Amino acid sequence: IISLLNAMVSVRNNVMILTGLLLASLAASEPQSEGIPFGKPTREKYFQFQPGFLNFNHGGFGATPGLVREAQSGFVDQQEAQPTAWFASGGYQKILSDVRPRLAEMMNANSSDVVFLDDASSGLNAV
Repeated sequence: IISLLNAMVSVRNNVMILTGLLLASLAASEPQSEGIPFGKPTREKYFQFQPGFLNFNHGGFGATPGLVREAQSGFVDQQEAQPTAWFASGGYQKILSDVRPRLAEMMNANSSDVVFLDDASSGLNAV
């Protein structure tokens, strides 16, 4: 997940919004009894890579899944339509609060143990 987020944006607020969007998309996806699927079917279903492109990402950056891009567009539209209302109502912080329990359930964790960070370095530094 971190590698996908690193490629999205570099502005702190947008990173937080997109983190919430990615996690919301994952939490809302089809239930998986064996975890989140990986491999060619997932790549073809969720990503927009050119035919024949093989992604050998080392984790520093990555592509954004189509579901996340669609959700991002909707949130950006809301923010741009009424910026003052967006931020006054909690903006991305409300989204993160709504996503936290869903993500915790998906990870079989306590909601209070789930935190959102800007990137992997922030996570390492927080430990």
